[in-house]
Amino acid sequence: MKNEIKLTADQKRTIKDLLNRFSDIKKVSYAGITEYINSAGEVSNYNIIINTSYENSVNKDIDRLKNATMQDMKEIAHQGHFKLDMVTFAINKLLTSFENNKDDKTRSNQSEAQKLTYYHITKSIKLHLNNGMLYIHAKKHKKNVLVKGEYKTVNSRELTLCQNAIRKYFDFDTIKYRYFKINPAQLNSVQIAKDIFEL
Repeated sequence: MKNEIKLTADQKRTIKDLLNRFSDIKKVSYAGITEYINSAGEVSNYNIIINTSYENSVNKDIDRLKNATMQDMKEIAHQGHFKLDMVTFAINKLLTSFENNKDDKTRSNQSEAQKLTYYHITKSIKLHLNNGMLYIHAKKHKKNVLVKGEYKTVNSRELTLCQNAIRKYFDFDTIKYRYFKINPAQLNSVQIAKDIFEL
């Protein structure tokens, strides 16, 4: 933790409690989150994998992009009704984005700012120091939608649509990751393996 972060007494107590609760799950583990409500009002049960290496997933997706053949690009163009030049451009943009965020010198300002905003409990679980919420970054394994949400129609530009088509075509590992926002007081709704963390 950097010296710039100054913790309040309440934050220190919360962190100490969370470290105790999660001391046994620092390895790759399966977890269940029940009746999770997202920003669109969707209610779902999730089976997730925590403490996986997102960096490894990034490297896998970089390899997929670097090994893209002309046949791959033509197929993406055909399926999405894109020009071949757009597919080539979109692949290069995705590669640049991945590689910039791996390099400390070119990492986005947002990524740098997050270092001062969160306290990491485990590799996948961090505490937001301002709002006191837990953020679990995990790889989705299974999802069961209980209540459908209301999603607004978004008119994405062609580059975004093309990048999304590329992610889907190559079955990107990185798009399987999700952030789950949970109040620490609701830890009993997060099930790790066969144990439920209760207050």
